[in-house]
Amino acid sequence: MHLNIVTPPQRLFGVERLIRCVNHYGDGPYEGMRADPWRLSHTLKSERGGHTSDDATLFMIEWRGDPADHHAVLD
Repeated sequence: MHLNIVTPPQRLFGVERLIRCVNHYGDGPYEGMRADPWRLSHTLKSERGGHTSDDATLFMIEWRGDPADHHAVLD
């Protein structure tokens, strides 16, 4: 996975931070999978001081099986 969103003061948003954000969204009241990309988009926009300068593609899959943490490997 490659994530190069730069947030002020010129630091990368980073994969670990993205995972923390998405996991945090899962802690709130269930609103369905459609709400998570919207919340993530607003989080990224907020991190950039309310401005966007790039297009971004986000692909999310909702997992409904057993925990698969042991399969996750960050490069």
